[in-house]
Amino acid sequence: MNSLNEQRAQIVAGQLFSLRPENVTPTTDFNISPEYTLIAHLPEHINDSIRTIVSDLKSRFPEHYYYAPDQYHLTVVPIPHGLDPEHIIKSISPVLMNWHLPICARGVVANRLQAGVVLYPEEETLIAQRMKLRAALGIPEQAYTAHNPIWEELQQRFLLL
Repeated sequence: MNSLNEQRAQIVAGQLFSLRPENVTPTTDFNISPEYTLIAHLPEHINDSIRTIVSDLKSRFPEHYYYAPDQYHLTVVPIPHGLDPEHIIKSISPVLMNWHLPICARGVVANRLQAGVVLYPEEETLIAQRMKLRAALGIPEQAYTAHNPIWEELQQRFLLL
């Protein structure tokens, strides 16, 4: 972990450990809209590789939570829950009809809280496909990109290197 990330992790940990009940205001007003999530299941050889790594981790760190292999996936795009499922299927089917996204796994990333496998599209970025799906659904500025636009920008820049 680089020193800047290490410093940020220490700041967050310090803030969490110094949190006191009087600093917390309970609320039931969560403005998180429910969503569907369009996912892609991973190729079996990638699932097998992840399963091998997870098996070793489980034997060494059994106290941690691990996803079951049938839960391994690539998140393609979140879809607002308010849209009619029939409309969703009708809108995205033409976009997905002939789309094939070959991916490769290029390592495991981890921090103090979690670990994940880094998946990269081989031929195109996932960003372009997400934009097509959002346009088909009439939600070009929604969800992940609206909240975290820097992540997709960084992914795009990385893939262009």
